[in-house]
Amino acid sequence: MKTRTYFVGLRAQKIRGGHRAVFEYRESLDSLSPEILSYMGERIGSKAEANRKLSATKPQVLETLNRFYPKKNFIAVKID
Repeated sequence: MKTRTYFVGLRAQKIRGGHRAVFEYRESLDSLSPEILSYMGERIGSKAEANRKLSATKPQVLETLNRFYPKKNFIAVKID
């Protein structure tokens, strides 16, 4: 498993019935999409580790995102 430092941003992707929250993990800050809703900071680890953590807490993550962004109606979430 490769451990790296990633820059993480959150963006909303329109899907049928609402939005998908996409956590962009990029090795360069300049590689983050200009459409991010918020910059989440730097993370040390791997994308696989982030996916495992997300799978374990997906309902709580969606609930929190919908509280912070009520007009988005997040119904799915993924790591990219």
